[in-house]
Amino acid sequence: MADGQYLNEEKYQKNKKMLMKASAIVAILGVLIGGGLIIGGIITNNSANQVDSSMPTYSTGSSVSDAMRQGTEWMNRMTDKSESAFSGRVMINFGIFILFASLIASGAIFVFAKRREILAFQVQQVAPVAKEGVEKAAPVVGKAAGEVAKGIAKGIEEGKK
Repeated sequence: MADGQYLNEEKYQKNKKMLMKASAIVAILGVLIGGGLIIGGIITNNSANQVDSSMPTYSTGSSVSDAMRQGTEWMNRMTDKSESAFSGRVMINFGIFILFASLIASGAIFVFAKRREILAFQVQQVAPVAKEGVEKAAPVVGKAAGEVAKGIAKGIEEGKK
């Protein structure tokens, strides 16, 4: 019947090891994906900042169509620059979100796996205080119990009369 038991040390250790691995995997994936997005966003932002944003210069001898073409090219460059900068900021923000969310989830899984050790630590912290409290309260409780017993015995005796 040992194989059908739910509560045994081998299953506990196996499940604990699995949870610890899952915690590590979630943390590593979060750092890789979030970090990759942050780095990609920084690179995108830097490339957007390198776009020439100077206004086109017009000479008095240039034709209207030439000036229109230069103006259109400049507007296209500015649009591409702002779109790249926006997408870079979005990538950075999303990367930060993934990084923090995965670390929080990993921490929660880790704490879940270590509950037995945490509980044992808490008991070790409280046990001396509880023992001292019981030792100091025992005489008071004993005296009170004695008084209650005397009262009950007296009531029984009166009931018999």
